[in-house]
Amino acid sequence: MPAQYTLTEQKFRHTEDHADSEVRTASFEGVSIIFASGYQQKEVKRDDDRTEPFMDMYFCLEGCSAAHSRDNALTATLTDAQHTIYYTPEFHGYYSITSPVIRLLSIEMKEPFFERFISDEDGVSDRFWDQVLNGEPASLTSRPMPVTGRQMAAISDLQYGRYSGFMKQLFLESRITDLFLLQMEQAQLFHGIRPPRIKPADREKLYAAREFVKQHVHEPFSLLEVARHCGLNDFKLKKGFRELFGNTVFGYLNDLKMNHALELLRDTSRSVFEVADSLGYSEAANFSKAFKKHFGQLPKDIRHHD
Repeated sequence: MPAQYTLTEQKFRHTEDHADSEVRTASFEGVSIIFASGYQQKEVKRDDDRTEPFMDMYFCLEGCSAAHSRDNALTATLTDAQHTIYYTPEFHGYYSITSPVIRLLSIEMKEPFFERFISDEDGVSDRFWDQVLNGEPASLTSRPMPVTGRQMAAISDLQYGRYSGFMKQLFLESRITDLFLLQMEQAQLFHGIRPPRIKPADREKLYAAREFVKQHVHEPFSLLEVARHCGLNDFKLKKGFRELFGNTVFGYLNDLKMNHALELLRDTSRSVFEVADSLGYSEAANFSKAFKKHFGQLPKDIRHHD
């Protein structure tokens, strides 16, 4: 079944006497990516009441922010360049910002989306997932972890992604999973646990996943479809694919698309703009930049050379 394009994006600004903030959101298939930044002259509090469970990959990039539930089941404070993953079956409380400047990323996942990440083989998250499955408030680690360079690179991709349409939705889905995996790997180091090796049966499924991507390179699909096809959940698919092939699922798809773009430029009369559009790029300039990074020369140079 073809992937459904459900991505919606919004941007809004809120100004008060003592505060000014800007929020950008991108939402699809049970997940919301929220980038927020602001300036405030005094502490800002925002009440929130949720009756449905959700999981939050929360990154405080600058400043100080906190979440407080009224029953004290969830209390978390994060400062400059710290992150965490937490789950709550419901939330009744408030969020606060106590610093003059704030920059944050919140990736809120509803149950069907975050269930795709459940794993009992990474050696660190057993207790976390047990609490989640029992409907109890849970945090991945006992205290916030520092944001790493690789995490910041993934965050930058989420914020400034250069694709459009289905490719953008797939790109965002891929980067969310990458970021989740990076958080899990850091938590393993936090607890001093060595990552497990890929099982032979999972290895075969990963080869099947790679073949699926190759066969459907020109069709819209989601990571969930790839995972279902090969019989792995998202977490095992992303983690195993990178370990086995040295590339992410999206990275492999991008390699295939770039090679296809090279063929189009060499063998057809399509313009650079048409080739860029066929690959899902929002602007030809972004495609040209990515093409040069991949092949070492601009698309126009391919045609000029030929």
